[in-house]
Amino acid sequence: MNARRVNAAAGVIFAAMKTRQTAAGIAAALEAAQLLQSPETADELQRLRARVAELEHAPIPYALTPMADAVRQRLADRSWEDPHDSPLHRAHCIPHDMPLIGGGN
Repeated sequence: MNARRVNAAAGVIFAAMKTRQTAAGIAAALEAAQLLQSPETADELQRLRARVAELEHAPIPYALTPMADAVRQRLADRSWEDPHDSPLHRAHCIPHDMPLIGGGN
């Protein structure tokens, strides 16, 4: 039994009873406070918490570190496009912005 959860549920039930709610209203208040769980959900939550704890204590895969460093270096060595040379730069003249040649309207 988790005393903190029991006290939290008791607080929700007490607050719901003050407003003279029915049993369904009290159950809805418990659900809104996320205090109701099916056994399957509780089991899944326990498995997920165990997996998170396992991953938190797992060592970093140092075998991947040289590969990550190589990728990082390749990205740093790349020449980045100058924004003023980009075809998306607004200062470039495109055909419909240029004056017509030959006296056309």
